Amino acid sequence: MTEKKEELGSEEAEVAEAQEELEEEKKPKTKEAKAEKKKKKERGAFSYYTIEGDHLTRLQPFCERCGPGYFMANHGNRYTCGHCGFTRYKQDQ
Repeated sequence: MTEKKEELGSEEAEVAEAQEELEEEKKPKTKEAKAEKKKKKERGAFSYYTIEGDHLTRLQPFCERCGPGYFMANHGNRYTCGHCGFTRYKQDQ
């Protein structure tokens, strides 16, 4: 009877060791192994306008299709509307 307890005890110990090994494989070895997420920069309405004296100026153009209130995104060589997908290419200077 003591032999059965020893056998069960060793089998349970083997199962526990196997589970621990699987958990260790899932965890990254170092902090460097896990990529850091970039924090998303929040943009508010203040980033689309500048105040010069008594005048308010827009930094980005409005979409020609959607109308006022829909700003176009600046992509270096073009402006693109995120709402409708309209693209206007910049003039070469």
